[in-house]
Order: sequence, then structure tokens, then C-alpha cells
Amino acid sequence: MSDANRKFVVAYVLFVALPLAGLAGVLKAGQRMTAPISVDGLWSVHADAGQLQSLPCAETLASVANRPFVISQSGRTFTIVLSGGQSVAAPGVIEGITLRASLKPSPEWTAEKGCAVREISLVATLDPKALPKSMTGIWTVRGRSMAFHAELQAATASAGGR
Repeated sequence: MSDANRKFVVAYVLFVALPLAGLAGVLKAGQRMTAPISVDGLWSVHADAGQLQSLPCAETLASVANRPFVISQSGRTFTIVLSGGQSVAAPGVIEGITLRASLKPSPEWTAEKGCAVREISLVATLDPKALPKSMTGIWTVRGRSMAFHAELQAATASAGGR
């Protein structure tokens, strides 16, 4: 084999055969992967006001407990943006149909008497078959919990054509 042919074969293997083999491996590995359930959107929340009063930071939590929140999702991670007196974001992760998030209260939140908490956690279970999609979960503050139910709101026409 001539030197030019040998260089051509080496170049072909490096630039064609190896990338194709790599692509085949990635596609084979990807067959076992599943996309996480979609939770992106605006959620309306319904919480029991009676349970709310027993929690630390009750006044502050009341400002967000029954207000809609927005979930922005990227793969298995998401961010919940609570609004009310203060807008607060909580990062989280999706594991199957379970959502887990951890909120770090802002200084404005912890200014309430008896509200020196470092973390408010959320654990919710999604019901993907319900129409509209819904979740049931608990907010936990210093070991005390409050149940809530949330429903995904229908997308509006002004949401960028989604």
C-alpha cells in the first residue's frame, strides 16, 4: 500500500469510523433513558389555613401558601418561584413522580418573630394522569408540616405559543 493510501485509511478511520462507532454507542445507551415528567408551568395552590397557623413563620407563609407558584424545569431539576410579600426561588429535583425542593428564606422572611428558620422543604407527589395535572405534598418548617394540593393551570395564548 502506498504512503498516500495509508494516510487516507488512517484519516478515514479517525474522522469517519470512530465518530460513527461513538454515535452508535451513545444511541444504544440512550435507549434506556426516559425523560422526566413535565412540571413546568403555573400551579394554583390550596393549603389548609388551620395547619398554617401552627407552623413557625405562619404570617410569612400565609403570604404565599394559597398563591400560585411557577415551576421552571430543565431536565430533572426545577426551580419553584413563590410570590407574595417577597418573591423567593427554591431549587429542586424530580425523582420519578416525586418532587423535592429546599427553600432558603430571605432576611425579610426571617424578620417575623419566631421565624429564624434556615430551610423550608417541600416534598410532593405528582398525579400525572389527573387532568389537569396535580400534586399533593407537604411543606416542612422545623419538623412541623403543612399539607397542600396544587393543580397545573392551562397555558395561555400569550405564553409564546406553547
